[in-house]
Amino acid sequence: MEKQSTNSLSVSQSTEPLLNHYKMHNGISVFGGLTTSGKNQKVITIIKPSVIFTLLLAGELNFGYDQQHCELVGGQGVGVNILAPCSFWRVLAENQRVNKLHITVPIEWFNCSDSDPVLLRQFLSNHQASGYFHLSPDMTALSQRMLNLPHPKTLLDRIYLEQMISQLLFALIQKFSEPSIDVSLFSIPIRQEEKITRIMKYIEHHLHLNFCLQGMANDNCMSVSTLQRLFKKELKTTVSQYITKRRLEAARVKLNQGAMSVSEAAYTYGYRHPSNFSNAFKKHFGYAPKVITQSPTTVNTYCPTHED
Repeated sequence: MEKQSTNSLSVSQSTEPLLNHYKMHNGISVFGGLTTSGKNQKVITIIKPSVIFTLLLAGELNFGYDQQHCELVGGQGVGVNILAPCSFWRVLAENQRVNKLHITVPIEWFNCSDSDPVLLRQFLSNHQASGYFHLSPDMTALSQRMLNLPHPKTLLDRIYLEQMISQLLFALIQKFSEPSIDVSLFSIPIRQEEKITRIMKYIEHHLHLNFCLQGMANDNCMSVSTLQRLFKKELKTTVSQYITKRRLEAARVKLNQGAMSVSEAAYTYGYRHPSNFSNAFKKHFGYAPKVITQSPTTVNTYCPTHED
C-alpha cells in the first residue's frame, strides 16, 4: 500500500505483543492489537478493492474512505465494501489507546449467487457500502482470543488461528444477511457504464488467455446471468460473442503489421486449429486472413476499442 503526505502522516505507535498481522493463503488477512498513538496525526493510505471489517473492542476510532466518515466506540464494528481503489484515512490523537481487529477479504473471495440474501448481495454490489453493527459477546470473546495469540509458528498454530478467523467471518457474513444490520444510506453504487468498462478493460488485457465466465462474474460480485444481462443491455451482445469479436479484431491488427502468421494468430487468440480461425475470421470480416498476409496494405484494419 502507498503512503501519501498531508500534515504529519507517519505512524508512531507502540504495539503490545499481541497478534499484529496474519495473511491466509486465500488472501484473507487480519490485523490488530492493542495500540497507543504517539502524537496527533493523520494517516492516509491507498487501499485496493476488498471488503474490510473493523471490530473495535475498546477505545474510539475516527477514520474513513475517500469522503466517507466512520466513527466507532468500543463494542461497535463496521464493514465497508471497496470495489475500486480509494484512499483510507485515520485521525490519531496523542496517547490514544485502542484495541481493534481488522479483517480484510478480497473481492474475489465472495462468490454470491442469486440465492444468497438480497441484503448481502446489495452490500457487495455497491461501492463504499457500509454496515454498522454491535459486537455480540461471542464475537468480542472470539476477537480477543485471536488478539491474545502470538504469531503462529507451527502448522497446528496456523490451523487454530485460521479456524477462528473463519468462525468470526461466518458471524460477520450472517450479520450482513439480516434485516437488522444498519446498512448506510450513502452507499455509492458503481454505475453500469463503469462496471462494463472495467470488465471490457480486463478482457482487452487478457485476449490471449482462456476466459472463465464464472471467474469474471465473481471478480465483479455478480452472477453469470447478471454478467450476461449487463452485456446484452449495454453492448447488445453476449460475453462470448464480444470476446470473439475483440480477438478477431486484435488478430487482424497483428496480421496487418506482419507480427504474426495466420497460424500464430490462431493459436494466440484461442483457436486450436488455424482452419477454425480462418473460418471465423472470414465470417466476421468477409474475407480470409490470408488476404492480409498476401497484400497487407490493401485491407482497412481500423480496429475500434472500448475507448473510441
